[in-house]
Amino acid sequence: MNRIGIALAAALVSVVVLGQKPDAAEVELKAAMHKEQVDGDLKGAIAQYQKILTTRGVGRAVAATALLHLGQCHEKLGDAEARKAYERLVMEFADQAEPARAARERLAGLGTPAASAGIRTRQVWTGPKVDVEGSVSPDGRYLSYVDWDTGDLALHDLVTGADRRLTNKGTWSDSDDFAEESVISPDGKQVAYSWFKLKDLRFDLRLIGLNGNNPTTPRVLYDSEDVGWIGAYDWSPDGKWIAVRVDRKDQTEQIGLVSVADGSLRVLKSTTSGGAGRPFFSPDGRHLAFDLPSEENPAKRDVFVLRIDGDREMIPAVVHPANDEVVDWSPDGSRLLFASDRTGAVGLWSISILDGKPQGAAGLIKPDIGGMYSLGLTASGALYFGSRIGGVNVQIAAIDFATGQLLSPAVNPIPDFFGSNYMPDWSPDGRYLAYVSRRGTTLFSDRDQVIFIRSLQSGQARELRPRVRQFRWPRWSPDGRFFAVYGLDLKGRQGIFLVDAENGGTSPIVLAEPGENLVSPNWGRDGKKIYYRRTGRGDSSVVERDLSSGAEREIIRRKSVGGVYLSPDGKWIATWGEDQSAKAETIIIIPVAGGESREVFRVRQPRSVGVSGWAPDSNSIIVRELVSTGGGSERWQVPLSGGEPRKLNLNLGLGDGGPLRVHPDGRQVAYSSGNDAWEVWVLENFLPPVKAAQ
Repeated sequence: MNRIGIALAAALVSVVVLGQKPDAAEVELKAAMHKEQVDGDLKGAIAQYQKILTTRGVGRAVAATALLHLGQCHEKLGDAEARKAYERLVMEFADQAEPARAARERLAGLGTPAASAGIRTRQVWTGPKVDVEGSVSPDGRYLSYVDWDTGDLALHDLVTGADRRLTNKGTWSDSDDFAEESVISPDGKQVAYSWFKLKDLRFDLRLIGLNGNNPTTPRVLYDSEDVGWIGAYDWSPDGKWIAVRVDRKDQTEQIGLVSVADGSLRVLKSTTSGGAGRPFFSPDGRHLAFDLPSEENPAKRDVFVLRIDGDREMIPAVVHPANDEVVDWSPDGSRLLFASDRTGAVGLWSISILDGKPQGAAGLIKPDIGGMYSLGLTASGALYFGSRIGGVNVQIAAIDFATGQLLSPAVNPIPDFFGSNYMPDWSPDGRYLAYVSRRGTTLFSDRDQVIFIRSLQSGQARELRPRVRQFRWPRWSPDGRFFAVYGLDLKGRQGIFLVDAENGGTSPIVLAEPGENLVSPNWGRDGKKIYYRRTGRGDSSVVERDLSSGAEREIIRRKSVGGVYLSPDGKWIATWGEDQSAKAETIIIIPVAGGESREVFRVRQPRSVGVSGWAPDSNSIIVRELVSTGGGSERWQVPLSGGEPRKLNLNLGLGDGGPLRVHPDGRQVAYSSGNDAWEVWVLENFLPPVKAAQ
């Protein structure tokens, strides 16, 4: 769903949740949106939207929303009916401000019928298996991707729709290794990809050949003990080099080339700014283009070109207050394509390039391409890209923890940026709800995050921009003055940080040593200590840190430890771990004052468990048990006393199973619900006829 659709969906949800009870049309609309965005059944969704529009007595807000989504479905299918739906919405429902504005923008994006006849956008892949950590083959036939059912590298046939795995690691019970970024070679015969090795806690770079339907044995191309992560992003046109990004364990980030012949790494640029985007080779093989966080505003990105031989100074190609990300080069090498939100919506732009240097002003190619992540251009000049759909929202519900009953259905209290709000936490006095909101629309959108603090009484919200990238789970201090978060500072150093709740000022609490990862901070009851998890040295530990002195005390060390959840009374830490010998996962509690940990819940793999939170009296833990690979789950209330766990029929729809944050009144809970998903689209006929690169 693009940004317009997200905003509209927010308006709809606010109508539903603020009323006493959703009527039948609203229920049917939500079902149709689910069929469109989750199931990927566009034709089925079209039929449901049309049924809603022919039903007597449908409210104007619901009808306008149905029309907009009807148009979006037709547009995804490349049907001319999209224009009719948008035009009807504008003419008949002008009083519905947000849907009408969205329809006008979509009409502008479509252009006049004559002008838009050449450019075509169509959906080529949708459904639960879609992954965008790969690339399109030069002939446009295949997409490489990660099959997250197993973690294997796989290939999707865009003509037949068939999928086949290129690696065969077995199930997650057999191995926790997995593939990540991948790119298909210029001749379509090999795939370069990154591979995570659990036993070494690091990634390497591999090659696998495509021999008909039988892939060859993988070849490890580059492996180094000081590399935490490596991503394969592009091949040189002659097939001799692979452009990579390398994250060293000392927090240094490098852009470089790996030789296909001997696996040697040639570093082109080292940076501590963190978060370099995907590098693309120019068609003549002389330059790389990539994007980096802006020096003025790290939440935004600028585009640079780097000469491969000779002078390796970065050439600024696109520097603008907006967010700009590289898409690829035009096949003739004369223009650099990039996505930019400088007009409000994300559009496709280009700028002329001569000998690696920009020439003149950038020009707009297509005004609204939605949230996109480039999968590369084919030899014919067709652009394949991933488009984000779905999303995650904050929900509030009321629960009676004594009986395990849901007292009121879940509602969404946030009318803005629907699908982009998550990780909530209550203020200590219960008057405010803080949450993270994602502003970007691409694969790297978690780099553009803000913390919102919303008054539950007035509905007013204010925004904080911490000087931390890719931060997670802001936790309010007991005095309400600060948040503790974990993430990366602007120098790329991982750690736990203190964020001022008034002005967003940020300072480190503790920085990770090379090879470490510090996550899941929890405040002690008096606000003088924090508790967190340290991983990365072959095992994990839970640590207590005194904020005044910096003194630390290790509470427990194990082979595996999950997230840290401090009980409301401050006496216990709940977490989860793995019993590899028994092929089981367990929930354990650890006394903060010291002493032996105790297991309170156990399941056998492939089932898995995690902590959702504590009951307000600190006498029981809410546990989420994943019972199917399709995401089905159950929730249990597990008493510390050793009694029988009680299955809860809360039906909260937690999606990825984020934690429950309990309000100070002990009844309301806030949580994240939903999942991000992607579709793959192709943009065709948007460039002049292809010329050979000079």
